Amino acid sequence: MTDDVLAELRAMRTELQSIRAHTDGLPRLNRAISLLQQDVRALKDEMRVNTAMTMRLDGSHANLLDELHAIRKLIGFADRVRKLEDAQT
Repeated sequence: MTDDVLAELRAMRTELQSIRAHTDGLPRLNRAISLLQQDVRALKDEMRVNTAMTMRLDGSHANLLDELHAIRKLIGFADRVRKLEDAQT
């Protein structure tokens, strides 16, 4: 081999060694990204459950409000009946 080829090979070796220092942490980064993706998926599932619970509670509160209005009307009706009964006696 000529000196030029040897010099080129040495330069390539040095370049590869400098690149290797930057790629040694890639498996660790890959694992960290995988864990973050799992956490995000879990958070999405929890948000779906919380949204469903909130919507259910919202519906039940709306129904409860309707029931309270009906009770109030019944109380008003009972008061009027009572007044009529008192007026007859």
